[in-house]
Amino acid sequence: MDQFSWALYWRNSLADAESGKGSLKEKDVESFIDVGKDIFEKGDLPQDIISKLFTGEDPETQTVSIIYRPTILIKILQHGKTLTGTYPEIISPVICPLYVNRQGYMYPSAPASVPRDILSPQDDAKFTLGSVKQLDAFLTENPIHISNDSDIPNELNASEIEAFIDNWKLYYDHCLELYSNVCIGLKQSDLLTHYTKPENVLLCKLGEYSGASRSILNLYDSINSSKPKTPLFENYANNQNIDLFPCIKMSESIVSRYGHSNDQYALADAQRDALTHAIKMSNGEILAVNGPPGTGKTTFVLSVVASLWVEAAIDETEPPVIVAASTNNQAVTNVIKAFGKDFSEGAGELSGRWLPNLSSYGAYFPAKYRQAEAQDIYQTSSFFESIETEEYIESAESYYIDKVVKAFPNLGIVSLKDVPHFPLCQTTCRAHYLIN
Repeated sequence: MDQFSWALYWRNSLADAESGKGSLKEKDVESFIDVGKDIFEKGDLPQDIISKLFTGEDPETQTVSIIYRPTILIKILQHGKTLTGTYPEIISPVICPLYVNRQGYMYPSAPASVPRDILSPQDDAKFTLGSVKQLDAFLTENPIHISNDSDIPNELNASEIEAFIDNWKLYYDHCLELYSNVCIGLKQSDLLTHYTKPENVLLCKLGEYSGASRSILNLYDSINSSKPKTPLFENYANNQNIDLFPCIKMSESIVSRYGHSNDQYALADAQRDALTHAIKMSNGEILAVNGPPGTGKTTFVLSVVASLWVEAAIDETEPPVIVAASTNNQAVTNVIKAFGKDFSEGAGELSGRWLPNLSSYGAYFPAKYRQAEAQDIYQTSSFFESIETEEYIESAESYYIDKVVKAFPNLGIVSLKDVPHFPLCQTTCRAHYLIN
């Protein structure tokens, strides 16, 4: 498999996992459609729901795929508090992959199931309702007919409707038995006393996702459609064993260590080893740096960035854009905070910021629902909207010139055009301009 085949595989795996989750948060269901509980017993959807499902579809498209969730449990408040621990905000015990035609009739496209994320075994103490063994046993002993998309009629006549009703009754009873036989965790505890069943249940059209998953899926789709030349992704998606390189001596990178984040404390030996490898890396190479909290991983990252920025200033090239990403939000905010408070700026006329109103060397781009609280602490997208104005540019230009004049008082500088281009001044001024 090449990197694009892997991208498609990972894309589809993520899509399947997102569609089939049983442990949900409120934000996970923002794009879902509310439907009445009684609809599932009948097996056909009302016209307003059909219109939503077929919006944007080609007129020739006669069926769409959905995930129907016939039972929903929502955690309730008790004495002003909810059940704590590993219990989800929303539980969807059974998922039903279905086709829907333009008349609203639903047909099983895959076996009804209990989501894997709420079945044991799990790799840690996660919430579960049953086991994979129980699910496999039930589905083996109770097979159900699965429809093919091509066999579903566009419009059902009277006899086809009668046959549909009989077949759907079998499927409906099958789902009730699945719920009863596999989701035994609901019966063996007082769990239901902490949850309520809302008046409506949920369905979602396959391909409609929210939050980070939507962005990741869009990225995979972009990779597969444009097939860009990306050495890092090509290396990451390589399924061939690659010989490990020997450790590089830290002395080999001394001449390339142009910057450091702290003017009082030097790096430890292990940090220098990691920095040496980072500086010597080529496009597409991956470096793994491991260590428990407090061992200096963030300080190492700051030194890598400092070296790259100063190198860009010396070479008179654009500074690199460094992205910190993690499934753990705090890991990202720790790095962003460090870019604001842990970069020593020295003393003297060449120190400090050479552009006004900047509190950090980093920007933070959280999910939309986090932006309101984040913008009071970090430089978010709203911060950049505020400085990308003519007023700010004018004030920044004046501020920058004042800094240059103080650093080089004998040059007679009155505008940006007057900033000389001899090596020392150019390197110094450009370094400050690029870093800021």
